[in-house]
Amino acid sequence: MGLINIFLFFSFFNEIALFLFPSHSDRSGELVKLILSVIGGLCVIYGLYISNRRAKATDQSVKMQNAQIELSLKSQIDDRFKNAIEHLGNEKEPIILGGIAELHQISKENSEKYSEVVFNILCSYIRAETNIYEKRANDFNSAVISTIINYLFKAAPDNPYNPFFANLRSSNLLGQEIVNCNLLNANLSFCYLGYVQNSILDNADLSCSDISNSFFQNNSMNGVNLFHTRFMLVTFKQSSFKKLKSEEKNHSMITYFINCKFIYVSFDDIDIYKSIFIGCIFYNCTFTNTRIMHTSFYVCSFSDISFSDVKDLYEINFSASIFHDTVICNNIYHSIFKGCSIKKQNIVYISIEGQLSEQKNIESNINNLVSLVLYPESCIFGKLTDDECNEIIDKYEELKIIKKLPLKIDVPKENIDTE
Repeated sequence: MGLINIFLFFSFFNEIALFLFPSHSDRSGELVKLILSVIGGLCVIYGLYISNRRAKATDQSVKMQNAQIELSLKSQIDDRFKNAIEHLGNEKEPIILGGIAELHQISKENSEKYSEVVFNILCSYIRAETNIYEKRANDFNSAVISTIINYLFKAAPDNPYNPFFANLRSSNLLGQEIVNCNLLNANLSFCYLGYVQNSILDNADLSCSDISNSFFQNNSMNGVNLFHTRFMLVTFKQSSFKKLKSEEKNHSMITYFINCKFIYVSFDDIDIYKSIFIGCIFYNCTFTNTRIMHTSFYVCSFSDISFSDVKDLYEINFSASIFHDTVICNNIYHSIFKGCSIKKQNIVYISIEGQLSEQKNIESNINNLVSLVLYPESCIFGKLTDDECNEIIDKYEELKIIKKLPLKIDVPKENIDTE
């Protein structure tokens, strides 16, 4: 059919030329030019069509190659991930550390997919290996735990784990140095903790934890839960307790401090309720807008302290405490100052028995506590009895013993409400 059309076209070539170019002298030449132009245009269109098909074929090939590469990489990462997890169960430290490093590298390479998974796995590893109910200090490798802490919690903008909140409940971290770490909203309840410095602990849960032989400096602790937390031989320096949380509805602090130092520490805008301080040193601390109730400061030392800006001081026991350049305003009620005196004391840990032995012979009264601006009618002065001294020592001996933390602490609501 195509050949017939071509034959007919050339048979009537002159007539077609005359029809298309009636006034042109070279009708045949113009028709040939037109035919060549049409053929050229068709060739260009066909060339574009062929190029497009080739481009699509190439693109499809590239996509297939990329998909194969992606599948291969995914398979490799999955194998690396699996092997790294298996390394965590090894008994040899270098292999475990290699597995941890590999998991961290995978998390950095593909943070969107792996960072939260790796974070939770390594937190779970810490909990399992350092569980206070099942493990002793010699039962786990401190170097491994320290490596994980450095990977997960070091405060850095590019840390892939920054968006996640750690669950380290019931972990023994007593031998770990937590420095420059981000523990925002971390669950550190029922833990043993040691050295913490320059770290973020905002809104962390430290309830029922035991913190001993430690140095707390320049830590951000806004909103920390210190319900039934025990601090012993801890130095707080240039720190702040603000907006503390508690499991109790109306009270922010039921905490125990044994032989602790507070140097340039702010206790502003908090409630200190039913807490016990034994043998503690307070130097240049502030208590602005603070409510202190049903709290004991046994055998403590206060230097350069003012309680004039507190909201309430109610039922406070300062037995055997020493004051120097300290002001207690007249909004204190029903408090005990037995065996108290005014003298300067060095910022060294207090010997409970030694200071008690010295202070119990002192008969305090409003006249020998001249720097205290008190409301004396509701406060108790005088000497400490032997029974009172023994009660303080018994409480000290009870609190200073590190015990395995209980699984749960129940505080009857009716007792708190009525006392």
